[in-house]
Amino acid sequence: MLQEHRRWNPNHSPGAPSVTPSGERGSDNEQRPPFGANLHALEAILARNRWWRRQRSDLPGVDLRRASLERAHLKGANLAGAHLERANLKGANLADAHLERSNLAGAHLERANLSRAHLEGADLTGAHLERAILTVVHLEAANLTGAHLERAWLAGADLERADLTGAHLEGAVLTSADLERANLRYAHLERTDLHGAYLKGVIGLKHAHLEGVIGLGQPVVAFVGGMVQQGPWPVRKPSR
Repeated sequence: MLQEHRRWNPNHSPGAPSVTPSGERGSDNEQRPPFGANLHALEAILARNRWWRRQRSDLPGVDLRRASLERAHLKGANLAGAHLERANLKGANLADAHLERSNLAGAHLERANLSRAHLEGADLTGAHLERAILTVVHLEAANLTGAHLERAWLAGADLERADLTGAHLEGAVLTSADLERANLRYAHLERTDLHGAYLKGVIGLKHAHLEGVIGLGQPVVAFVGGMVQQGPWPVRKPSR
């Protein structure tokens, strides 16, 4: 657990400073600065990775806007409610991480590993997730408006009630994904693999870009009231 915020010394070893986003007063009655003031310290720690792996990363609500955390090891980290707008997390390992209700708008997550991560209710508006690994990820009710997921791997992903309006999913793999009541209005699904995807109640398919979409041996070609007309589509939700 990261429990105490200490003033960062740039000449200090990376193994020591523990931090908290709250900026609480210490025993010396000194008013400690907010976590954002110690951002460079965290970046230095994460860059070394050894310390991060030894600790239980627990930073809910932390402010890491525009932080440079490329290829950081954040597996299993608790970043629920974190501010990560426009953060650079390219190639980062966020497998099993908790990012519920976090703000990742405009963040760069190209080729990042988010397998089994929890992003329920997260804001990923305009985020870059090209070629990211999102297998069995939890994106229920997440906002992915305008997000870039080209050639991303979303096999078994839970996207129930997710907003994918205008999202780019060209060449993405969504095999056995749960898209129940997801909003796909104006989404780009060209060459997307939807084999075994659960599409009950999907919104806006008649407005989506579906050229070359793949699914259960048949392309999606016809709709009635915005719902899939041509099948056969799964009638049961994928098992988790």
